[in-house]
Amino acid sequence: MKRFLISSITGVLLSITAIPAFSMEDITLKSSSGDRTVKLALPELNGKKVPVIIALHGGLGNAKRFARDTELHGYANEQGYAVAYLNGSGTVRFNNARTWNAGDCCGPAARRKINDIEIIDQLITNLKHRINADPKRIYLAGFSNGAMMAYRYACEGNQPIAGVFGVGGTLAIDQCSQTIPYVLHVHGSKDENVPLLGGSAKKSRTKYSHISVYDHFELLQKDQACHSPRAESYRVGLQGISYKCNESKHNLLIVSKGDHRWYRSDNNSVRYDATINAVDFFTKIK
Repeated sequence: MKRFLISSITGVLLSITAIPAFSMEDITLKSSSGDRTVKLALPELNGKKVPVIIALHGGLGNAKRFARDTELHGYANEQGYAVAYLNGSGTVRFNNARTWNAGDCCGPAARRKINDIEIIDQLITNLKHRINADPKRIYLAGFSNGAMMAYRYACEGNQPIAGVFGVGGTLAIDQCSQTIPYVLHVHGSKDENVPLLGGSAKKSRTKYSHISVYDHFELLQKDQACHSPRAESYRVGLQGISYKCNESKHNLLIVSKGDHRWYRSDNNSVRYDATINAVDFFTKIK
């Protein structure tokens, strides 16, 4: 069994042993856009309601690759969470290069107006019956186009989401019609795919002009009574801003000189680990 020594605020991994292998169950969901597959990693089930993290891969990625790159299930299963890695929609030619219709962005899913709200609705309902998923502890974690989709679902979906952890992807819709109680958004200061300050991306294959991270939070908090944003000081390489409103608590974490990636302790100079931070963030708000 692995052991972690971490900072629960910033997800900094101080020491770690190898993550053990977990078996995954494959689920197939039927939808108007065709079959979707899910890789489901389960903790030890004890008859109690199970908290669930739905993990949404980045654009042109897939569930299998996202599970491999993030290893969310390794730490999350130990903490009692089920992790459901959901596949976006592919094309006949590129079935494993999948995207999400997050609104105006991105790729084939957005152009074809795929109903990804429907498929996430269906997944949550399925998990309630299949594993006794706790309806009050359904969380979304996403990267890039997957983060955009996580925010869209939390804003427009038919089932309540307790919290969203997004990395490198901002809202691609014009408004958020539902309150997201808790958000932790992580963004690299040097992200050239979804720029921190918004605009067209140098390294993106799309011509989409993204909103800034700061405008992203304004949309999430529209019509709420909020305190002025407060700067948070963590340590060298990590800067934070907290947004406290009457109905929500949102946080932004900026990785200094960070680019467009799901951060693990061994792929960035400040040793920030998004996988650890995501699970600890959800645990803290339960």
